[in-house]
Amino acid sequence: IARLIRAHSLSRTRRMLVLIGPDGFDAQQELAALSDHRHPERVVRLPWINRSDLLVALRKARAVVFPSLAEGFGLPIVEAMALGVPVLTSRGGATEEIAGKAAYLCDPLDIESIAEGLIRLDRDESMCHDLIHLGNQHVKNFNPHNYGLHFKSLYQDLLSISR
Repeated sequence: IARLIRAHSLSRTRRMLVLIGPDGFDAQQELAALSDHRHPERVVRLPWINRSDLLVALRKARAVVFPSLAEGFGLPIVEAMALGVPVLTSRGGATEEIAGKAAYLCDPLDIESIAEGLIRLDRDESMCHDLIHLGNQHVKNFNPHNYGLHFKSLYQDLLSISR
């Protein structure tokens, strides 16, 4: 969160950064980055909102920014793509695997890399349009039917190895 707040300040975007979700580990230290932000009034925290309001917020967002360091799956990435919202997420790990080629990838440990992504998402209409299109195509991989086919294939591969 601190790197995201710093990247938002560095990007000089006039767009709001809306942080949705409960305080996580070491939240006060992470949120201390607000004291260094050029425009802390452009950062809004929503510790909790109900599911329908969350979906409305996602639909209205310019992008979903999810530079996670350790993610088991990346449901916010899939949800954003399903709603037609561009995504910025971490290069490497589960988030890149879930996003495929349909998201802007950044180094989640590098504030300048995150800021560059925020700048591109803020200013590059063509890239945002492309990410929305790619996301709409990519999210089809996550429907229950295709998900079942992937698992069936995985189990068949595992069974063939064990024989």
